[in-house]
Amino acid sequence: MAVRTQVSGVLVAIAAGSRTNVWGVNASGEIYRYTSNDASSWGVMPGVGADIGAATRHQSKTSCSRRSGR
Repeated sequence: MAVRTQVSGVLVAIAAGSRTNVWGVNASGEIYRYTSNDASSWGVMPGVGADIGAATRHQSKTSCSRRSGR
């Protein structure tokens, strides 16, 4: 049985390809990956995204949107 641990922060999108392949995106577009490391369970990944999907074997796909003030 998996143990759930609450961490601070909010993800607006989350996807899981397996119990160790979990990805998320916050409201600022920062991409996070679950690391399975108790000391630092979520790591920030490079890039910016609006949505995310995951598959097996550490694959992920993000959907990006261009933000403009015009």
